[in-house]
Amino acid sequence: MDENGESYRPAEASRQAPRVTEILHSVEVSGFGEREAFIRRMVESVGLPLNNVSRITFRESSAQDTINSGVLGSVHLETGELSFYKRLEGLPEIAQLGVTAHELAHENDPHKKENASLYGSEQNMQRAAENVKKLTNQTKESKVFMNWYHKFLFQQLEAGNIDETRFLRETHAIMVELRYTNPKHLEEVLKSQNKETSAQIMTELDTTLLSLMPHLRNKNELEQHLLSLRQAYNSKLNTH
Repeated sequence: MDENGESYRPAEASRQAPRVTEILHSVEVSGFGEREAFIRRMVESVGLPLNNVSRITFRESSAQDTINSGVLGSVHLETGELSFYKRLEGLPEIAQLGVTAHELAHENDPHKKENASLYGSEQNMQRAAENVKKLTNQTKESKVFMNWYHKFLFQQLEAGNIDETRFLRETHAIMVELRYTNPKHLEEVLKSQNKETSAQIMTELDTTLLSLMPHLRNKNELEQHLLSLRQAYNSKLNTH
């Protein structure tokens, strides 16, 4: 890796990414009232592809589904509908950013073959999925989790209430969320799981994000993008 972090850049860096602003302009956003401008700005600022987002809606919270009883946001993977729930309003803005990054990570899930073009190539997407698998395996071995939700999902997996694919998808989304909001905590978790692989998993996660955001040319630009977001949504997030 050179001092500019160029080795993190996927081979397909020269391709042109869809313009997030133009895509978001065509997406229906409903139910937010005075918060609509804030939601639009937050979704856009994350920078991840919005190609799969069909509409963005505000919903009352529901506790009908035990697995999702603490839900703050959700994505319907077939329709692309992105939903935020009422309890999100009471969280610090940095936490709201984390939920947004989490749900957009689902929209760009590397375990869905149709998303290969968003990564620039099937190879890039497979590389992202393999990194998630590596983290999933060492999570199972170490029983060290990224946050309470990750632990809860593991318990649901062991109980047979969710399948392996769901756990992989959620692991990916939590990784991305923490890379945006609390990278230091993510690094500490990875080191607690396995010191030998922690740096590689973080590097591969950055490669994943650079694949999805080709307007960022190297790791330094990615780092600056994420830092500026953390500064803009200036609150602390308790991840434990």
